[in-house]
Amino acid sequence: MLQELRQSRPFSLSEAIGREAGDFLRGDDAIPRPLRAMARIQSFLAEHLVDPEGALGPTLRRWIEEDVRVSQQLDRPLVALGEILRSLHQPPELYEFSRQVNIEWGKMYGERPVFELPPQASVTPSESRAAYPHAQVKTILSELIARLDVI
Repeated sequence: MLQELRQSRPFSLSEAIGREAGDFLRGDDAIPRPLRAMARIQSFLAEHLVDPEGALGPTLRRWIEEDVRVSQQLDRPLVALGEILRSLHQPPELYEFSRQVNIEWGKMYGERPVFELPPQASVTPSESRAAYPHAQVKTILSELIARLDVI
């Protein structure tokens, strides 16, 4: 009976969107699943992220909000977070993420950020003047991964 009623109605974009949106409100909770997933990730970061300068946290949150893996793991948001953190360990992503963290640091403190170049033979990591050198960012991310693995 219901299918007969649907077939007699003309297609509308709003109806199609309404049908798809129904999946986001599955269960007892009135909060959409994507918001619940992001809230779980935000809660984990608030509890476990050690960031004395305060620039890595906002950058990481923006990075996570833009990542499609969260929407693919709505019922397991910490799994998505683990995948994102592990991907940030790869050199190209690590260098770009570190650059964005240093930009955020510069905005927060009203200073011009200093960027650490990818490893080169002529510059040793101890010579870096960046607020967030690659090694420090990698260490912070590793600590988060270790805390995730315990949960």
